[in-house]
Amino acid sequence: MSEQMKNSITFVLPALNEEKLLPATVNVAILAAEYLKLPFEIVIVDDGSQDKTYEVGQSLASEDSRIKIIKHLKNQGLGAAYKTGIDSAKMEYLMLLPADDAWPTSSVIDILNQISNADIIIPFIKMAGDKSATRKLLSHSYTNLINLLFNLNIPYYNGVCLHKVTLLKSIQINANDFSYQTEVLVKLLLKGASFVTVQANTNVRKEGVSKALKLKNIIKVITSVLKLYYQLRILNSENFKKT
Repeated sequence: MSEQMKNSITFVLPALNEEKLLPATVNVAILAAEYLKLPFEIVIVDDGSQDKTYEVGQSLASEDSRIKIIKHLKNQGLGAAYKTGIDSAKMEYLMLLPADDAWPTSSVIDILNQISNADIIIPFIKMAGDKSATRKLLSHSYTNLINLLFNLNIPYYNGVCLHKVTLLKSIQINANDFSYQTEVLVKLLLKGASFVTVQANTNVRKEGVSKALKLKNIIKVITSVLKLYYQLRILNSENFKKT
């Protein structure tokens, strides 16, 4: 990779009915990258929105050549949007930013500021602007469970991690749901990827409600984690015994 592209960023912005908050999220990505003088592109993935998210994305892209928008004709899930972004990425690193303006510019800068220190930069939330006590407990329990299942010690599995694109493209990502980042982290860390962690805060959501705790999404995450455990801990163990 040329020196000009070193430490460059592809921001992937999955958007499902986020016409009101998409512009603010795009602005966060631009301000953070420009503040640190990092080359960047923004890939908006409209994941089957029913509002004017696509039209808003098209307008943003027409005003800035560093922005492009891709449309899923039907909703496929956050993980699917992430994979679409990876396929399109042209920069050295990739970072997902949900298009609901959840992450303030200051936190994104703190994450990007660690860019050359490891293969993966893992943010963990110090102050969650809109998380209830119940959601914080569920998040903490989920983190502990994943660490136990895969013998890891990661503070948070659902953040806006910064990854080297070459590493992302070296693994198969099966999850299309909210567990996509868990799968990515577990697979890359078990392969020996280096990482650093960084504290970050999130905003209070300004419009709508989070989709993460819908029952169907929780069921999908549980199913994906069980499949991941079976693949990495049971199948791999059986294959090792046969060799």
